[in-house]
Amino acid sequence: MVSLMQRSSFNANSIFNPRRSTSLAANNVDSSDIVLPSIETEKEDSNLWFGHDADEFARLTDAFLARVSKTDVDNYDAAQILVQDYGRLTRKTMAERRKAYEKERAEQLRREWAERTALSTNKPLAVMAEQVYSLRQYEQECDIWSLFGLMLELRMKNLAPQRYAREQTARTSFLTEINRYTPEKELWDRFLVEDDEAREQEAVKKWLEKTADHQDSNIAAIVAELEKRSGSGKGLWSQGWMHTREKIKGEKRLRSWPSGSQSIRPQIRDSAGTEMLVTQLDPDAPSRQNGVLEQPDKYYEKAVWVAIWEMLRRGKSLQDIGEWCEQRREGWRAAVLSGQGPEWRRMCYQASVNCSADYEAAVYGLLGGNIEVAQRVCYTVEDHLFAHYTVVLVRKFHDYVQKCPGRQSEPLPGQMPSDVSRTIQQLRETKTEWSAPLKIVESYILAKNFFDLFVAVGHAVSDLDAMRGDQARTVARLRLPPLSLEPEAKVVGDAHTLRVVVHMLMIIRAVETDWLMGPAEENILAAYVQTLRAADRWDAAPLYAAYISPPRQEIVLGHVLEDIHSTQDQRNFLKLLVKYREPAILVIQQRLEMALQDTKTQTQTPLAILQGTPTGPRIRKNFLPTALDETDTAILETLHWFQLLPAVDWPLAFPSLTTALRKCLLSGRFAICNAIVRDFPFATYSPNPRHKSGDSYHSITLILAAAEALSDWIATDPSSEHTPTSPNGHPHKATHSLTTKMSPLLHIREAGLPFPSSDAVAEGGDILPPLITDLILAYILALSDAGRNGIRGAYEECMDIAVQVAGNEYLTQCFGKLGKMNQLVELFADTAQDMLGKGDGWDYKGRGVGVWG
Repeated sequence: MVSLMQRSSFNANSIFNPRRSTSLAANNVDSSDIVLPSIETEKEDSNLWFGHDADEFARLTDAFLARVSKTDVDNYDAAQILVQDYGRLTRKTMAERRKAYEKERAEQLRREWAERTALSTNKPLAVMAEQVYSLRQYEQECDIWSLFGLMLELRMKNLAPQRYAREQTARTSFLTEINRYTPEKELWDRFLVEDDEAREQEAVKKWLEKTADHQDSNIAAIVAELEKRSGSGKGLWSQGWMHTREKIKGEKRLRSWPSGSQSIRPQIRDSAGTEMLVTQLDPDAPSRQNGVLEQPDKYYEKAVWVAIWEMLRRGKSLQDIGEWCEQRREGWRAAVLSGQGPEWRRMCYQASVNCSADYEAAVYGLLGGNIEVAQRVCYTVEDHLFAHYTVVLVRKFHDYVQKCPGRQSEPLPGQMPSDVSRTIQQLRETKTEWSAPLKIVESYILAKNFFDLFVAVGHAVSDLDAMRGDQARTVARLRLPPLSLEPEAKVVGDAHTLRVVVHMLMIIRAVETDWLMGPAEENILAAYVQTLRAADRWDAAPLYAAYISPPRQEIVLGHVLEDIHSTQDQRNFLKLLVKYREPAILVIQQRLEMALQDTKTQTQTPLAILQGTPTGPRIRKNFLPTALDETDTAILETLHWFQLLPAVDWPLAFPSLTTALRKCLLSGRFAICNAIVRDFPFATYSPNPRHKSGDSYHSITLILAAAEALSDWIATDPSSEHTPTSPNGHPHKATHSLTTKMSPLLHIREAGLPFPSSDAVAEGGDILPPLITDLILAYILALSDAGRNGIRGAYEECMDIAVQVAGNEYLTQCFGKLGKMNQLVELFADTAQDMLGKGDGWDYKGRGVGVWG
């Protein structure tokens, strides 16, 4: 494609302004914050870098589409490479922005994590800084492209069963036969090979583990935060239950202490004096004795389990976690967490039920398949989904092991979690976090509902367009205007997220060769083209509009023409239309139709050529307008696009030129009419002078030429106080030019000109007769003035007019039906009196005036 030019970025929020106030809300979606992209808004710089991303994504997509074949499998391979390229591009942008805002990002993540783990006493977080928000958007986008690529890979088995079978054979070739001594690690590997669904769930779980490091604080930062809030620094991990131990030692010095065989428990209160303290220091003492630890030890205990939970959340193995515990003198925890086997999982499940500490219970819940307790410490939607997939896999694997030879055991207590789609739907309804644009997209991908995503976003575009009441026809109205907005409307309102959805749509369209896009999907493309316009990225528009069906394709691209003004840019854009097989002439014609829309609602404004005076009618000074308004300029700029088309297209383009001229004349826009006939001479642009459209265009051209000649003449009239400004500055030249230009009007029937009775110009039938009659009346006045000022031949031409009008049925009917016949006769009579007053010095060349006596 034509090289994408470097331009300034723009504020993504600046292109989404409502055209009318509407108070609608649903699922925390406020319609006043989201509307369809409007090109009328200001284009300004923004640190979101949308413009740069749009250029690069368009370049990569264009190269991909050029390689698309008819084979789905090959296209999927190419699509995987493209998704990886998208991810690399996003990571590059993310890295550049992270250099500038890493400190702010780390502080934001630290505060969020501390707040949700109930370790912070600070006030609720303020609104996130825009720079940090932008950076985290790129982090989320990186993860989404990774997830999208994963889901594409999982779809391959349906498209290429033979290829999938070969891969499955390769995976099973490394497995050994199962016996009662087979380690659980090998059983786990075989389980993932044999269970396709489990393998998919494991892949998604690993993706969720990676997102925790990308979108949240890392383990080192979490440990540092725990140390900081404990007040002990790095000594936090070496003290254990130190404060409780010292309290017990102090009590032993003050009282007699029962031996271990005695059932009597000493009554010791904690330092606050509110709860009973444990009297033994074994790990299960708090639950067995229903006692508490000293407050610093409570924090330590929670900190350890929080750290273990966060390590599990980030995919650390139990071996790594055990080593971490050993390094901090927590060998018993390492021993507990390093177990395996069905009974160990049952023990973990039971421990999760009996634990009163949330994070301890959650850790055991993950290991033992208890979803309810695990979800108690889940804060983000990714946390909930991680817990869901982990528990599902634990329970599935437990059932798998039960079926292995010599591995019979009791099933795990509790029930299998509900289907992930139901979990996702519940999270959508209850977690405000998933109302964020990128999170909405993520939820659909996790549910493997690509097509539902496109339909939902396409309907959201329709809803927003209906709210605006826009008549541009770029968006298909798929349903009645809504009373409330769906959450997907936020996807449309966020330029970055809309870009992500559009390129997912382009990929699915390319790889699913049997799938055809409908109006909803085309709505997404139309909205993105509008977003590109707002970012001044018009040269990427044809790439995406190529997948919109006509005639909406021409309408969408027609709007893009409004933004392109330099001739070179216009030529480049036409080349792009040719490249993507988009009909340039239809696009320009559509743009012309839109530009002419304003003229339809305007009332006819006849040209006021004559004005009454005490001495009779006179020609009005400056009767012909020359200034172009905004609508005129838009029409003229659109017509200039036709000049860039090859000559072979002019037979199709010229009727549009005629239509524009006729409609402008009908609405009384004489300035633009003169500009059109000046820039598009009939002799140069008419494909065939005998063509009906050529006759109509030529007819109007002659009328406008006569009006312009009359305007030039009044500017040189010696009897006028008007300062001469006409190029025909001498009165004789101006009169001669006027005679030349008026002659075709007096021979309108003889010239075969078809208006106003012809169907080709029926729309102009109301305004043309008054214009022609007024021009002839003004012509008579001009010749009379010229005769009085001594210009030879003026009176003779005036006498010829009488003969020509009398012999032209069309002109006679025009004067008669408009009630101007008496005015015509009076002017001839006045002119005859002037001629008689000149005496015998004039040579009338055989013409007499007796008929006017």
